[in-house]
Amino acid sequence: MLLIQEITLQWCKTERGAKYATIRKSFPLAYPLTLPFAQNHEILLHHTTYYQNGKHIQHSLDLIDTQAKQLQTTYIDVSDADVQRFIVQQQKWIQQHTYQYYDDVQDIHCQNIHITKDKDIYTITFCEQCCHGMPIYRGHNKDFQNVHSPFYGKDLCNEVAFALQENQYGRVLYQKRFTDIDTGGWYYCLFVYNFLYTNQTNIPKQILVSRKPDMIYKKLGDLF
Repeated sequence: MLLIQEITLQWCKTERGAKYATIRKSFPLAYPLTLPFAQNHEILLHHTTYYQNGKHIQHSLDLIDTQAKQLQTTYIDVSDADVQRFIVQQQKWIQQHTYQYYDDVQDIHCQNIHITKDKDIYTITFCEQCCHGMPIYRGHNKDFQNVHSPFYGKDLCNEVAFALQENQYGRVLYQKRFTDIDTGGWYYCLFVYNFLYTNQTNIPKQILVSRKPDMIYKKLGDLF
C-alpha cells in the first residue's frame, strides 16, 4: 500500500509576524491517522487541514465552532437551529473527505504532485502547475524537450523529488501565497505530503509519526 498524508496549514497576513512564525515552526509535519479507514486498497490518501488563528493552530473540525460563533454575532436573524445545521453539515463534509481510496496512481490528484509507479517503485515528482498562487517555482524541468508533456518548453519546476521502494518514507514540503477571491486579501499555505510505501497488512494509526522520513524534498520560496 502507498499511504499518502496531505497536511495543509493556512494563515493570514495578521499571522506574518515573527512571534507567529515561531509557532508555525513547531507545527507537526506528520499526524496519526484518525477514524476507521479501509485497508484493502492499493493507495490510501489522508487529508487533514489546520488553520492558524493568532497564537493558536486549530484543526478544521475545531474551527467550525469558531465559525458558528461568528455566524451568531454577525447575523442577527441566525437561529440556534441554523447554527447547529451549519455545524453538522461542515463536520459531515470534512469527515467524508478525510480519506480517499485508489487502486491506480493515475486517479490521484495532489496539488503540484505527480505520482507514477514502475514495477515496485513509486516515483514522486514535484511539478509547478502554475494555476494560481505565488511564488511560481521554476528550475529543472525534466520534460522540457518532451513534446508530449504539458511541461514541454515551459520554465517551470518539474523534477523528481524521490523514488520510494518498499518500506521507504518520503516527505514533500512547499508553501504558497494566495489571494482570496471575495476579499482580495492574501493568505498563505504550507503543504506537507507524507508518502509511505508499506507492505503491512494492518496499518497502525501512529505509522507516520513513529519514524522519520528517509527522504525530504522542500520548496519553501519567499511568500513576500
